[in-house]
Amino acid sequence: MRKLSLYIILYLSSFLFGQVSLNMLPKSLDLDTRDTYSVIYMESIDVDQLLIEDSIAPSNVPYRFGYPFEINYNILDVCSWEHFGDDGSICRVKFISRDAYSMRIIFDNFVIEDGSMVSVYNDNMSDIYGAYTSQNNSDDSYFSTPLVKGESIILEYYQPLESQGLSVLNAEHIVHDYKDFLNFFSSTSDRSCGDNVNCPDASAFQNQVNSVAYIEIGWGICSGGMVNNVRQDLTNYFLTADHCVGGSSSTIRFYFNYETSSCSGSSASAGSYAYGAQLKARSYSMDPDYALYRITGNVPSSWGVYYAGWSLPDGTTEDVSVGVHHPGGAPKKISYAETQAIMSGWNGQDENTPYGSHYKVWWSNGGMEGGSSGSPLFDGNGRVLGPLSGGPDIECESSNNFALYGRISRSWDEIKPYLDPDNTGTTWLNGTYVEVQSGCTDPDATNYNPDATINDGSCIYPEVGLATFSFYNVTGNSFDIVMNNSVPVSGVQFQLIDTPDVIDITGANGGSFDQYDYSVTTNESGTILAFSFTGVAIPEGQMPVTNVTYTGSGETEICIVDGIVSNPAGEALTVNYGSCVDLLAGSLGDVNQDGLVDILDIVMIINITLGTLEPSSSQETIADINSDGIINILDIIMTINIIIE
Repeated sequence: MRKLSLYIILYLSSFLFGQVSLNMLPKSLDLDTRDTYSVIYMESIDVDQLLIEDSIAPSNVPYRFGYPFEINYNILDVCSWEHFGDDGSICRVKFISRDAYSMRIIFDNFVIEDGSMVSVYNDNMSDIYGAYTSQNNSDDSYFSTPLVKGESIILEYYQPLESQGLSVLNAEHIVHDYKDFLNFFSSTSDRSCGDNVNCPDASAFQNQVNSVAYIEIGWGICSGGMVNNVRQDLTNYFLTADHCVGGSSSTIRFYFNYETSSCSGSSASAGSYAYGAQLKARSYSMDPDYALYRITGNVPSSWGVYYAGWSLPDGTTEDVSVGVHHPGGAPKKISYAETQAIMSGWNGQDENTPYGSHYKVWWSNGGMEGGSSGSPLFDGNGRVLGPLSGGPDIECESSNNFALYGRISRSWDEIKPYLDPDNTGTTWLNGTYVEVQSGCTDPDATNYNPDATINDGSCIYPEVGLATFSFYNVTGNSFDIVMNNSVPVSGVQFQLIDTPDVIDITGANGGSFDQYDYSVTTNESGTILAFSFTGVAIPEGQMPVTNVTYTGSGETEICIVDGIVSNPAGEALTVNYGSCVDLLAGSLGDVNQDGLVDILDIVMIINITLGTLEPSSSQETIADINSDGIINILDIIMTINIIIE
């Protein structure tokens, strides 16, 4: 059986439409300059040998379109200077690499002082880029120019008369495009692999399509996609493959809208891009071959970028839908997967990974090829499962064509600090176009947040009034409830709870509830409900509203909770509560707390009076029938009357 070799799907390119620049012509066009340059010729390259190397390259190296000459030139030392008095100075250098389709310069130390500027262009100035200024200085001082058409690239540096000589332009690579990747000379082949994303069948997946971008990484391209995080705050996290990592993150370009305008179109403009990123996490291997960037360049909302959701399943099979990608740097394509992916490993030419590092997907329409690397696989719910690693070395849309995608769930501990920064334990998340902000969404609340998209229950409303409940005159079988209300009240509800549960509520009467002819309802569990059928309101003030009676015996703590108080308009007052109280439940005279008042209790009261029995605190309270604080003959006579009655 023929052995299938796996390849990393990486294709190389560069565009430049949105990098920060002054969008102005080179300064030399405004001055009376001589047509003189320093000229540096690059060594000739063996294109045939490079193509042979590309054809046998192992699966974990980039698929090249350009050859990077390693250089170490301080441009300001090798360029040709011209001075124009008060108008400043210009320095120019031309790099020539014979038979290049296009060229670019990559700097490892690029610092421009204020007032100075850099432009790049070709011999006939059909390609002009810049001017680049101090705005293009980055933290790591890396910078790359766009690909300039032709076999020469001219760099022009301008500095004003007042320059302090602080600029540094150290070039580390000259890139020679030997494949006409940008098709400057119409020499590249058709890169179609899948349907254009504006075909009718793709309409159900437009959110997923809008998350995917083509990324240019120096002398190569990959695909990838923007992903949401649990805070849903539109942090620009971008997921691609680890084997797409190369060069400085600060020079990566992200193109989100490179797509044809119709289903049958074959060309499009790459459009604007976001420039620069920070590498946050990566696998450093094919297990499971992921890299997570945070884009530092601006991603305007007008681009309509979708922050895709993701999922972390652990099953051996998973429902899948589509892959969206840029095969060979072509405008955005969509490929349709068979309904299920199976768990697999990566079996490459020089690296194998354990079972479970990848999902294996077969295609019903489309496929993947060079440039598709890092593109996301979406599950049946449109959530990302992981980035593309590669597939068999066969033509796109061939029978039995499949692809392998790294499972982000396998490295979730490294990715989680960014996509789940609060460690919520979320295992799946939907995507979004807008920042999801928690807060109060009710315009009637005092803390209404017009930017909030989810109501978090924090709404605070203007205070209608205040009612405070407290206990008063607590005895062994009843107590008063006092209400202090700042506005008139038309209805009251609250709950009485005792811990431990030793009493049952038997009724509530008297107080302002009776005074204002309120209907009062109670139950054994402690709910008190009072209101007026005639609409009469209890006026503001502090007064006992009712006397609550109960049965039971023993020591307990009783509290008022869950109060609801309404004003005449049906608006709720803010409710506060006084302290809970300790309660000694039981009938007066039942000193031995056996549920009966009889001769045995009289004997105990006599012994307490004579001092021959030391009562407990509860016995002392129950024996003091007239509640005068003294147990004597009066309490004995009153107990006898209780028995007789």
